[in-house]
Amino acid sequence: MNQRVAIALAMMSHPDLLLADEPTSALDNLLSQQVVMGLKALVQENHTSMIIVSHSLKVLVRLADELMILHDGKCIEYGKTETLLYFPCHPFTRQLIEAWKWSEWHETDAGH
Repeated sequence: MNQRVAIALAMMSHPDLLLADEPTSALDNLLSQQVVMGLKALVQENHTSMIIVSHSLKVLVRLADELMILHDGKCIEYGKTETLLYFPCHPFTRQLIEAWKWSEWHETDAGH
């Protein structure tokens, strides 16, 4: 609820740019999906640009047109989200994606 209230307050002034720092942290899957859908709708309706800081590739894939992968405080890879997911160049990016795929599979498998 706090995340949704903070997002609503931030959007009231119709900013040109919104910085969302871990917008879904500490939320369960349902609430996380609601926040993601809400952010996406608000950004589209208000023509607002958004920078998302997140450790969740699941969130980033749903919201980001472009990704910047940081490692040890340095940009190691930058590009369109789809391109980075399917054709990562840096070994660290490949490790992140593999870990995410395993995590997604593990969650799905555990639910059966």
